[in-house]
Amino acid sequence: MWKDFLHQVKIAANEPLLFQYVVENIFSEVVKSHFSTVPESSVLPDHLSEHEQNAIRYVAGYIPYALKKKLKRGSHYLKDLFISCLDKLAVEKKDTKGEVEEED
Repeated sequence: MWKDFLHQVKIAANEPLLFQYVVENIFSEVVKSHFSTVPESSVLPDHLSEHEQNAIRYVAGYIPYALKKKLKRGSHYLKDLFISCLDKLAVEKKDTKGEVEEED
């Protein structure tokens, strides 16, 4: 069927990128039709409570910290690059003397 279609539209049957593109789009449409992408609860809160904001800040800070700590113990050949990227995510904070410190 695929080869017949390609022959009718005069495209070489050995085009792997075209085949990949078509299959990917068909698969995407099949998944969309079987699995709803609309959240079940479309009611979103207007704002987060202070407690929720603090929880998000904690998790957002803890994840890079934990990754960096784990990478320092590891032996991955790209560990220095990953650590450098995580260092770029660090937020600067001012200490009580007004000097800028980097959070770990």
